[in-house]
Amino acid sequence: MINGFSYIFYWWFLLFGLGITFLPLTWWFFKKFFDIGYGFSKIIAILLISYFVWLVGSLRIFPFSVATSWLIVFLLALVNFWLARKNRTEFLKQIKTHWKILLFEETIFFIALTLWSFIRGFQSNIQGLEKFMDYGFVNSILRSQYFPPADIWLAGKTINYYYFGHLVTAVLTKLSGLDSAIAYNLMIATIFALSFTAAFSLGGNLVFHWKLKIGNYWKLVIISGLLSATLLTLGGNLHALWW
Repeated sequence: MINGFSYIFYWWFLLFGLGITFLPLTWWFFKKFFDIGYGFSKIIAILLISYFVWLVGSLRIFPFSVATSWLIVFLLALVNFWLARKNRTEFLKQIKTHWKILLFEETIFFIALTLWSFIRGFQSNIQGLEKFMDYGFVNSILRSQYFPPADIWLAGKTINYYYFGHLVTAVLTKLSGLDSAIAYNLMIATIFALSFTAAFSLGGNLVFHWKLKIGNYWKLVIISGLLSATLLTLGGNLHALWW
């Protein structure tokens, strides 16, 4: 169990680092949010890194590799550093003002990631629904140098199917250096955690911008965010939680 938690912590630390790195860009898009968009920083980071990895691989500029993935991270980090430096005074002021809510959102992300990893641990075998196909796609992408990746069923052909979500998993697998089977299950938990945190941010901000003139305003914002996140991620189907 301790060994399993070490994988979760390591995976969280990678995502945390990417989210912090892309916070200046996220802040630039979500300045008016009470959390300066922190709930979306990891999503923006993963999306942009994966897109540019896909772009250079599709144009055959660089092969899909660990070095290429980290090169993309480094280049995009420079963009974020430039943006933070350009708006240094305002950006740092926002961080100092909102650090408590940023810490709170990071905490609920970590709890959500750990909780769903724990639940997934009771049935970690990759089977049922489209899991086996998804896992095959991820491994095919990991073995491919350029895109589109090789077809897992028809030799000499490429995947004739949408595969960007699988590519995102493959990119994080490259960046983490973990085995694809471990990364696959952690990615399932990550989708849950990202959805929970983003829903919290959206739900809370809807109330925040409602500008109710009542007491204990922040308490209502937090409750609304948590309720939105819970309903989105758990309100539809509790089958997985039952298992």
